[in-house]
Amino acid sequence: MKQVLLFNKRTKEDWKMSTIDKIVVFNCGNEEYGISIQHVISIEKPGALTPIPQFPSYVKGMSKIREEVLPILDLRTVLYGVDTEPVAVETRWIILHSKEFVFGLICSQAKEIIEVSESSLTKLGLTGYKKTEYLQGVVNINGRLITIIDHAQLLHSLDGMNQLEDYVNTVKES
Repeated sequence: MKQVLLFNKRTKEDWKMSTIDKIVVFNCGNEEYGISIQHVISIEKPGALTPIPQFPSYVKGMSKIREEVLPILDLRTVLYGVDTEPVAVETRWIILHSKEFVFGLICSQAKEIIEVSESSLTKLGLTGYKKTEYLQGVVNINGRLITIIDHAQLLHSLDGMNQLEDYVNTVKES
């Protein structure tokens, strides 16, 4: 699949959705989610995974994509606490960059890239619940409710990410 976007250099304040932003819309289970395209490196077909023993169940393993070794996280397990669906023709990995490391999220289907404005974002009342701080809000586009995920906040909310970062750095050095 075609590369979506190369790395952007952004400040910490820029990690929030800008006034008008493009998002990658994807499915996880039956729901639609979006992530700012500014953090997306590429959208890939699933490849080989090397499991990492003793990591949380949402860390499916490590994969090598374009000469970069990166962890692949199962978003369905993170969101719903269930194992991923079997790999289907539509299954994709959304490769993202964060200040910690590059990683991939497994999704059921990557659908489209759309423009949204910050004014169309409705904040969720779940921000006080630490495990859902990564849900920035919901946009309503022609009757479709798309939940926006803050990928950096997602990493910070998950157990084992410091150890995963150490592991990724160790693998890169060897």
